[in-house]
Amino acid sequence: MPLPIVSGSKRNMLLAYNLRSKDKHFEVGEKVLILTPDSTASRAFNKWTALLLLWKFCPPYIYVVDVAGIMRHFDTNKLCNCHV
Repeated sequence: MPLPIVSGSKRNMLLAYNLRSKDKHFEVGEKVLILTPDSTASRAFNKWTALLLLWKFCPPYIYVVDVAGIMRHFDTNKLCNCHV
């Protein structure tokens, strides 16, 4: 993937991030965990919860998940494979 036109330290940050990043791919019907905020006010305390079924894929990085009868959209960064 070509990098956007940026200069200096921003470009270095993008290169460093992309070295360790990888695309996540899930199959429709697969069970996943969702990263949700904890009850505290800090963003540092998130937890993996809710073993749910993927309902639909909306390219490029959005999945629709059925959460208690409500269809919600989640980015792939908020999803994780669950191996039962």
